[in-house]
Amino acid sequence: LLHRFIDYSPAEALYFPRPAKDPTKTRAIPTNILNDILDYAYRKCERDYVILVLLCRTGMRRGACARIELSHISKSKHQIAIWDKGGFSWSKPLLPEVEAIVWHYIDHARPKKDCPHDFLFTSLRREDGIYQPLSPQGLSTRVSDLCIKAGAEKGYRPHTVRHWVAEMLDEDGQDKGAIQAMLNQKSPASTDNYI
Repeated sequence: LLHRFIDYSPAEALYFPRPAKDPTKTRAIPTNILNDILDYAYRKCERDYVILVLLCRTGMRRGACARIELSHISKSKHQIAIWDKGGFSWSKPLLPEVEAIVWHYIDHARPKKDCPHDFLFTSLRREDGIYQPLSPQGLSTRVSDLCIKAGAEKGYRPHTVRHWVAEMLDEDGQDKGAIQAMLNQKSPASTDNYI
């Protein structure tokens, strides 16, 4: 009797085929909502505005955005070093207007007192008398909350901004290799999920 149960792998029972991608549906945040969120963040919280601008202009993941340190931003080279999944580092050039926004935040809005770490983004409130680094989950929650406060019907996550970046590049006629490089993806198959 036992031989009947080893004719197939138990993993086969867990296989669910992936449904075909519906070209009319997108996982990207709609551009009009993203603009509303950027406008709202610009008026309400400079830190959140800088987070959104960096997500929109670099296509980075939320974890990479939360882990940016001041030493990762080079004013002389006009670029930012990004530590991504698996500790992999890559550099992105910063457009002059993005660089100006980032440096304005650093010089005028980022806490200097009670901030013993080098992370670019901190919590807005002190814990035990010091500003803590903003966690990737905290960054996601903040973006989602901004969506609701800006009038969106649901809270979009930072990853939907990443999809938006890929879709905008695709609409602008960029080839898949350029989109893959922008999103720092190792596999072209991963890029297919975004465009």
